[in-house]
Amino acid sequence: MPITADVRKFGDTLVAQGKVTITESTKPLYALVGVNDLAVEKLRDGLTVLQERGTKLQERAKTLPQDYKTLPTTVKTYATDVTGKASAVLDDLSTRGQKVVDTIRRRPATKRAVSQTKTAKSSAKATKTSTSKAAQASGEAVKEAASQLG
Repeated sequence: MPITADVRKFGDTLVAQGKVTITESTKPLYALVGVNDLAVEKLRDGLTVLQERGTKLQERAKTLPQDYKTLPTTVKTYATDVTGKASAVLDDLSTRGQKVVDTIRRRPATKRAVSQTKTAKSSAKATKTSTSKAAQASGEAVKEAASQLG
């Protein structure tokens, strides 16, 4: 190969490497420009949003005196709505609870428990009566024994 071909090939290689190096070295610069462009875009969007909000606040400020006059009515309406909703929820929960209680009452185990409770209650009454009579008899016996001794 002639030397000119080698030099040309070497030159082409250097040019190709230079292009890659230039491309790689300009990436941070382009990234910086891109970040600044994005920041400006966001600031413009933010400015637009702030201007819109400012306009809405000005409009709202104009209607405040009128809103203040209707505030008692608005509060009363809101309270009525909330009370109505709370009442409806309470009714729904009450109906649901009643269904659960009715279901429990219909179960055989619950019926047995109620029956056994009634039996235990009457037994407890009888025991109380018997105990009261026994205590009274014991008291009379103690009084009689004390009168005979003393």
